[in-house]
Amino acid sequence: MAGKMLNQTARVAKNTLATLASVGLNRLFNYFLIIYIARIWGAEAFGEYALILSTLAIFEVLADFGLETVMTKEISRNSASLPRYFGNMVCLRLIFSLLAFGSMIVFLFLLGSSGDLIGLAAVVGFSVFFTSNAKHSISIMTAYQRMELPALASFLTNTGRVVFSMIAIWKGAGIIWLLGIQTMTAMLYAGLVYCFLKTITQPRFEVHTRSWKALLQQALPLALVQWFAIMHSRIDVVMLATLRNQATVGFYNAAYRLMEIFYLWASLYSGVLFPVIAAYFGVQHEKLKFVYEKSLKYFIVILLPTALGCIAFAPDIIRIIYGEKYTASVPVLQILMCILPFLSFNYVHSRYLIAMGRQKTLIIILALGTAANICLNAVFIPYYGALGAAAVTCISEFLLFILYLATLRKAALFDWPALARNFLLPAGAGLGMGGIWYGWHDGNSILRLIAGGLVYILILFLFGVFDRQDREIIRNLLHPTR
Repeated sequence: MAGKMLNQTARVAKNTLATLASVGLNRLFNYFLIIYIARIWGAEAFGEYALILSTLAIFEVLADFGLETVMTKEISRNSASLPRYFGNMVCLRLIFSLLAFGSMIVFLFLLGSSGDLIGLAAVVGFSVFFTSNAKHSISIMTAYQRMELPALASFLTNTGRVVFSMIAIWKGAGIIWLLGIQTMTAMLYAGLVYCFLKTITQPRFEVHTRSWKALLQQALPLALVQWFAIMHSRIDVVMLATLRNQATVGFYNAAYRLMEIFYLWASLYSGVLFPVIAAYFGVQHEKLKFVYEKSLKYFIVILLPTALGCIAFAPDIIRIIYGEKYTASVPVLQILMCILPFLSFNYVHSRYLIAMGRQKTLIIILALGTAANICLNAVFIPYYGALGAAAVTCISEFLLFILYLATLRKAALFDWPALARNFLLPAGAGLGMGGIWYGWHDGNSILRLIAGGLVYILILFLFGVFDRQDREIIRNLLHPTR
């Protein structure tokens, strides 16, 4: 029994590390590509590219319709159901892929997009058929706890896409080449994950249309969560392009992508945290509460100086990464970074609600946030452009944070005094750090950064932010064998 538990633990660790490494490296390489595109093409072409990919992301969710999670769960429980689920998922995903592709084209047509833009969207829209149908193979490998295989396939094909895209840009290729490369690599990815799947099992194709209704009923709440989440994060780009112009989209997207880099680790952390909180829920409430409070505490300690640093050094950051022609992105980045800690908290909050089986509550919260986002953008963007979109992002993310907090408070996951302490003490240290950065505004940027960081750490220790439990956690991380 002990040997089986150790093997299971090792397998979980292997799957987690493989997934984290693949996701982290893929996103890092994608950011390099985005920065390269922005510098070479300029704001207008970069904005057009961002608009097409944001529109694709919104409708790509429809192609999956939450079926990946349902399939993984059912096959994990009963591997004998694999043939039935495999055939049904292939058929359903084909139908939803066609629906997603058609809906995207119609959506762009109704927005009054040019024929050229719709044609470019159609080129990359074909990738939906491949990425969606790769997911049933991924679901099976996940159920068999062989997540390192789809992680490897994702890393190989994404790296190839980034390399060939950079070469194409260097050779002077336009947007259509990059979108074509994305569709081709999606096709390769689907083929590769299916080949990997056949090394584990030989899926048989069976179709039982009578079971489709039950499958879709299970998937609908997950699909709504995914759709509202992607709408909340991508609709601002579509509205900017519609109400202003593609150059404005380019300036906004340049700043937004930088903010994404800084909360990348938060999304990875929340993914690793999910099985932990799912295991504790309903069984060990105090441990669930402990993980929540410590997570928020460490988030604010790490992300507060990150946000303040980006606000203080935004002109230098934009100039170094994107060049002088993106100076319009500086105030956009400064506004967006104000919400960085709360946006990162929201990743953890959503995972807690899913683990608690509160998908309906999560749907309502995301729907309210998305509605607020759309309505406020419709008011702010015509007058303030990218600055208005950035301000609306801050408002809507803070609204989500408040709604999440109110919901989790009813579950007794935190105490108000502890929460206030975890916020106010690092905030006090942040004020000291900010005082150094803004008071010494004409000094060397590197020296200002180091001095402010040292002041922040010193005040954290003087305020006693790290208690005995924190010190024990740090010791265990540094000396895991003890």
